[in-house]
Formats: sequence, C-alpha cells, structure tokens
Amino acid sequence: MNKAHKKKFYDSQTWKSCRKLVLIRDNYLCQLCIKQNKLTLADIVHHIEHLEDHPSRALDMDNLLSVCSSCHNKEHPEKGKKKDQRKKKARRIKVIQVKANNEVI
Repeated sequence: MNKAHKKKFYDSQTWKSCRKLVLIRDNYLCQLCIKQNKLTLADIVHHIEHLEDHPSRALDMDNLLSVCSSCHNKEHPEKGKKKDQRKKKARRIKVIQVKANNEVI
C-alpha cells in the first residue's frame, strides 16, 4: 500500500468511525499497558496484522487494538524514531529561540 493510499484510508470517515468504536470498546486504555498492570490512556488504534500485509483486515475490529504512543512506537520503532527526531529538533529550535531572546547567542 503506497503512502497516498494509506493517507486516504486514514483520512476516511469509515476509518475514523471504526477507530472511535475501538477506543470506546477498550475504554480509551492502552491494551498493552494493561497487560503490564499499568493504566495508560490510548490515543492510537493499532493494526495487529499490519495494514500493508493484510489490507482485507483494515477495518476488522478483531485486528485493532487501542494503544498509547509509547507502546505503538515499540511496535513500530521506525515510526517512533521520526517522531523523536521531530521532537528533538523542535526542542533545539526552542532552546535557540530562548537563548536568542535572552541575547545569549
């Protein structure tokens, strides 16, 4: 599944409705954290069998799991790195701005 097709899927009302039902089903709690006796709010719905490998299960609620971003990054380390890099870059920019405002540079 190419990037454009994936974006179209994740932007669709069908996916958004299905995603909401999964979060409600799981009480907005990370199902992977629960297995470790931790309560963490879930903000992501994860495909257990990956969308690229099993597109026919894209909206199968038995293939969807509510997870927190930390657990999702463990499932998809390649996605977490990009997000971490963006956060680090944003932090660096903020530090530079603070230093510039205080005339430290």
